[in-house]
Amino acid sequence: MKLGSLSVPIVKCIMVLFCPVTVPLAWCLDKVLGEELATTYSNAEMTKLLQIQVQQNALDHEVAGAMTGALTYKNIKVREVMTPVERTFMLNVDLKLSFETMSRIFKSGYSRIPVYEVSKVSIPQILVWGRFVQAAYTKSLFFLFEPNDRTTLLDFCLSRI
Repeated sequence: MKLGSLSVPIVKCIMVLFCPVTVPLAWCLDKVLGEELATTYSNAEMTKLLQIQVQQNALDHEVAGAMTGALTYKNIKVREVMTPVERTFMLNVDLKLSFETMSRIFKSGYSRIPVYEVSKVSIPQILVWGRFVQAAYTKSLFFLFEPNDRTTLLDFCLSRI
C-alpha cells in the first residue's frame, strides 16, 4: 500500500509526458473506429447467459432462478402461479394453539399461513409474527408460543397487535 502511494507522482508525470501523443491518438481511433456501442441483451439472451453462469459454477442455482424469474415475471399470468383455495393450508381463528396445532404449522412447511374466520374464502389476514398482518413468517410464532396456554389463534394474534 505504501509503494502504491509513493508511485502516484511518477504515474502522474508519465501521464503528462505522454498526453501530447495519447490524446490525438485516442481522437483518431474514435473517428476511424466510431464510438463504442453498449452491449444489450434480450430477456432470452440474459436467461441463456444465466444458464451458462450456473453451468460454469460462477453463479448459484437459486440466485439464477430468482434472476430468471425477474426477467420473465411480466409474461406470467397469476392463475399460472397461484395455489387454489382448496389446496391451501389454512387455519381457523378459533383453533387452539396447542402442540398439535404448532406441529401442523411446522409440518406444513409454509412461512405464511392464511387465517380464516367463517369460511375458507373469507381470509381477513395472513398469520405472521404471531399477529394479524398482511405478511409475516410463521417461524416467529414458535418463539412466541407458550405450550401451557390453550389460547385460540384469534386471541393470540390480537394480544400481539
